[in-house]
Amino acid sequence: MLGALGNRGVEQERAAQILKGYLDDADERTRSEAVDGLGIVASDETVQILLERFRRDSSPLVQESAARNLAEAGMYTREQRMAAAASFVEWIDDVFLTPQQKSWTGHALRDISGQNFGMDAAAWQRWYNSSR
Repeated sequence: MLGALGNRGVEQERAAQILKGYLDDADERTRSEAVDGLGIVASDETVQILLERFRRDSSPLVQESAARNLAEAGMYTREQRMAAAASFVEWIDDVFLTPQQKSWTGHALRDISGQNFGMDAAAWQRWYNSSR
């Protein structure tokens, strides 16, 4: 509900701040729900927050929520999704991502682009360069 209010312009920054406060909670479900709320707020700031959660949160549940919201479930504009795609393209063959994170990276890119290049980093880079 808080994310929806923020998305509708009701104290958007305040809604995002409250939701961000839950990102350090010990409970992964609480963090995942906060990520979902931020995905509904869908500001430029929350794109970066979700990318950080995807990359750094220890919970696969939170990582998946972040990727899903950036790719399809959130309220982001095409431009905001393309901003997220830039990071996903960089991470497609990142040795520091878990196999599951890499899978979600590929899935997010397919949802954002409507293309399917599997895990071919060079093909994703060409797509991104031609889509900007």
